[in-house]
Amino acid sequence: VNGGYNVVTFLVAFPLAYFARKITAQRVHFLSLILGGLCLISLPMINHEALLFIPIIGLGIAWASMMGTPYAMLAGSIPKAQTGIFMGILNMFIVMPMLLETITFKYIYKYLLGHNPENAILFAGALIAIGGIMVLFIKKKSVELG
Repeated sequence: VNGGYNVVTFLVAFPLAYFARKITAQRVHFLSLILGGLCLISLPMINHEALLFIPIIGLGIAWASMMGTPYAMLAGSIPKAQTGIFMGILNMFIVMPMLLETITFKYIYKYLLGHNPENAILFAGALIAIGGIMVLFIKKKSVELG
C-alpha cells in the first residue's frame, strides 16, 4: 500500500501544478487535503484488502499536494530577493509541528485515542481535512517590490 500512494504521488504531481494554474493553488490544496482526509477516514471501514487501493489513490493525491502546493502558494506572495528566507520559514512551519507530534503523539495515542490504531487513522484523517478547510482562510497579499 505504501508503494501505491508513492506511485500516485509521482503521477499526479505535474497535473496538480497544471490545475493550480487553472483554478489556483489554494483550491487545489483545499480539494487535495479534503480528499486525503476523507480517504484516511475511510480506511478503517474497508474490509477487503483489494479495496485499500481506492483510498490510497486519494492519499497519494493529498501527499503530492502537501509536498509542493504550499510552496507554490507562498512563492507569489514574497519578494523575489528574499525567497530563500521565506521558504526556509515555511519549512520550519512544516518541521516544527512534526517534531512536536513526534514528542507528544505517544501520549495522545495512549490517553486520547485509547491505544487504538483505527482511532489514530481517523484522527489523522480529521486533522488533514481540518487543514484543508483552514487553507480557505489564507488571504493572498500582493508583493511590494522595492
